Amino acid sequence: LGRYVSKWNKAGSEGLRHTMTYLHGNPISTISFRVLQSSEQGAIHAVAYGDASFGHCCSTARSTSGYCSYIQCGIFSYLVDWGSRRQRVVATSTAEAELVALHELMKRSLLR
Repeated sequence: LGRYVSKWNKAGSEGLRHTMTYLHGNPISTISFRVLQSSEQGAIHAVAYGDASFGHCCSTARSTSGYCSYIQCGIFSYLVDWGSRRQRVVATSTAEAELVALHELMKRSLLR
């Protein structure tokens, strides 16, 4: 949906409708934001997840990469960064798209 913010169109409306329908049908799926107060609960770990959608863009045949990064402290996870964007290269397979997504995630995680 982020790519439609600057120029909203029918595809953006359909994407928003699809997202809202999914969230309404899956009430267990939640997005929560908490404030990290102290490290008394144990060690603090950085965790990141990435994924790719192979050849998702019809006009350019490029895949879409997405990621989210968390700080884990005890039983709590705190979302600290997330994003989604079209890949710079055209992947020739799902495996290649996943590797490109992993490469971008590692660059973002290690260099920031």
